[in-house]
Amino acid sequence: MQKVFLIVLVFLASIGNGNAQSVSGFIHDQQGKPLSNISLSIRELFSGAISDSSGHFTISLPASGKYTLVAEGIGYGTVIKSLEITKSKNTELDITLNRSTTSLKEIIVTASRNPEIVDHTPASVQVINPKEFQTQSAISPNLSNILARAVPSLGFATNTTSNTGQTLRGRNPLIMIDGIPQSTPLRNGSRDVMTIDPSVIERVEVIKGATAIYGNGADGGIINYITKKPTTAGPFNAYSTVAITGMPVNSANTFGGKIIQQFSGKIKKFDYLVSGSHEKQGCTKTAREE
Repeated sequence: MQKVFLIVLVFLASIGNGNAQSVSGFIHDQQGKPLSNISLSIRELFSGAISDSSGHFTISLPASGKYTLVAEGIGYGTVIKSLEITKSKNTELDITLNRSTTSLKEIIVTASRNPEIVDHTPASVQVINPKEFQTQSAISPNLSNILARAVPSLGFATNTTSNTGQTLRGRNPLIMIDGIPQSTPLRNGSRDVMTIDPSVIERVEVIKGATAIYGNGADGGIINYITKKPTTAGPFNAYSTVAITGMPVNSANTFGGKIIQQFSGKIKKFDYLVSGSHEKQGCTKTAREE
């Protein structure tokens, strides 16, 4: 009786092993380089595997049949393959993943327990685009005045070298350059608004209202200067600007000007942007002499 029972178990095990199938293969990029940590899944089974350091993978299947294999990884496009698994042969796949230009959304890491995404931040955000910023620069080269004209809730400067008293919605803003704060309440230089030349700014991002996303000091909001990127069309590119200012009536001592020279380019893996400017300001007259 025991011999018969063992024979039945061996027979059932052999049937189970006969029905079980697997799919394996090699995954690589367009140059044939093996790709590791690529996710491979079977849609119908909600199961899968991760490619190893040599780009190989193996997925066990319960039985023969038709399946859908999905291969995807960060920085690469998604590949979907329809499979028909049979008992007569082992399934070996060769999968090529192409680079993807799709970027992830910006994620802000804060000291709070909950993650925050800029798109979901409950704040009013204003962006001064390059065209608008260039138009305002032609009217006045003073960065404080440019921002005051473009941002309704930002007060005008006091026509001094300091931005003391220039507030955003009645409170002091946090000034940043490419996301890096320029001062804190413990070390405030009072010149943050004008620490960068307008000619090297691509756009300005203004977040209105008190926020702690980038740290303390943003009682009135955040003003973030985004600098220009170098022109990569060739190894050497030049950009020159000459501007003259003055008043046509009672013009004595009102004429001034500004010269801007920029060089940028890309040499192999190295890109650069060099900018220099010289400015002379004339006096501003707000009333007519009688």
